[in-house]
Amino acid sequence: MAYLSGTGVGAFWNGMKTYFKEKADKYPRFLPVPMASVTYGSKNQSAVIKLKNNFSSYGEVTVRYKLGSDPTAEDAVFDMTNGITVTSSGNYYLRAFPAGEIIYNPSPSFIARFTKATLSKLPTPSISVSRVSSSQGRVAINNYSSYPSGTRIYINGTSYTLSSSINISIGTSATTVTVYARYDGSAFYESQSSSTSGTIPAYVAPQCASPSISFSSSTNRVTITCSTSGATIYYRRGASGSYAVYSSSFTISSTTTIYAYATKSGYRQSNTVSRSCTYTAPKCATPSISQSGNVVTFTCSTSGATIHYSGCGVSGTCSSGGTVTITESGTMTAYATASGYSQSSNATKSCTMPTLPIPQISITPSLSNETDWRVSVRIVNVDNFPSNTTFSMKMTGWGLYGTSSDNRLIENQGSPWGDPIRGSYYSNGWIHNDYYRRNKYNITVTCNASCDGYQSSSSVTTATLGNG
Repeated sequence: MAYLSGTGVGAFWNGMKTYFKEKADKYPRFLPVPMASVTYGSKNQSAVIKLKNNFSSYGEVTVRYKLGSDPTAEDAVFDMTNGITVTSSGNYYLRAFPAGEIIYNPSPSFIARFTKATLSKLPTPSISVSRVSSSQGRVAINNYSSYPSGTRIYINGTSYTLSSSINISIGTSATTVTVYARYDGSAFYESQSSSTSGTIPAYVAPQCASPSISFSSSTNRVTITCSTSGATIYYRRGASGSYAVYSSSFTISSTTTIYAYATKSGYRQSNTVSRSCTYTAPKCATPSISQSGNVVTFTCSTSGATIHYSGCGVSGTCSSGGTVTITESGTMTAYATASGYSQSSNATKSCTMPTLPIPQISITPSLSNETDWRVSVRIVNVDNFPSNTTFSMKMTGWGLYGTSSDNRLIENQGSPWGDPIRGSYYSNGWIHNDYYRRNKYNITVTCNASCDGYQSSSSVTTATLGNG
């Protein structure tokens, strides 16, 4: 055999190798095509390409790959155990190459195709920021409805559930917030948006509402209110001086300007407000006038008032409850004054003087001796008159032995007249019994009664005496 030279086993095997090499050169064989699978990753952004067959029976084999064209022996080595992860779209060519003694030709290429999905961008948050309180701020996501379900909002690195408005804890100083959106769902969106920033202003305490000052000119009363619940109101009278805590309404006694402001814990002091209050002196109550007999009584409900009166023959002043005795009928007029009050309206009352009773006169003759008659005159109803009543009487008629008239007054006469008021009055003349028996005598008594505080009264009484 031409391939055998020499003797022994070694020579035999060398000859066989030469033979097979010549055959291989004349009839070359190819390595199998490296079959591969393509497994897509999250959102089709990457894929794992792994071999489905192995080359253990072909000796030393290296698989190489290249994007877009057949690989050469110089291209990247494919990981035959774990495969490779690709992130760029395109056709990946895989080809097996012999690594040891070359008895195989490189395999044809296997094409593994990967198409990377195009992801939609997450919108950049459109935000508005504001302060809620001394410890909270608010981030409004104006375009929150444009995000896919499951998106979360990150504010200064802290994750929050997506909503139209998000409250965050902050201090009292101005706070800058950086906001972005993140999406970890399966829809074809990028995982994170661009960020945007805004500054929540420093905390400024709310201001107390300015007080409201009301004034009643009819009562001179000042009332101050504040719409901020729980606020403390401070006020003062006039443009200078210290402020006092307002607790209830008060009255003024002169024209002044009231100043007021309000405070409350957690609030800034309110603006100071003022109101000019013009004092109006209150009016004294109108007096009341009452009459009992000839006594008139005045009263007034204003404490300390002085009552001024005139009419019915009297005038003067008195305090409430004072009385005066009128001297004539007429109209009584009264008004009242008091310190700090304006003069009251006038009060009037028609007052009538009481009238004394009509004197009732008794005229009776009496025989003073055997030959002479006397006349007895008496006021029968004298007990119906006030004790200080003054009576004046005049008697006319025939007397002095029947020859002349006795026209004298018999008031306050002494003996023989007797008691001028309640006793019997006796004529100073007398009538002889013979004349009395034979003649008639007309006696007329005129009585006038007068008393302070009463209208006078009078009567005329006539009696016929004698037996003629």
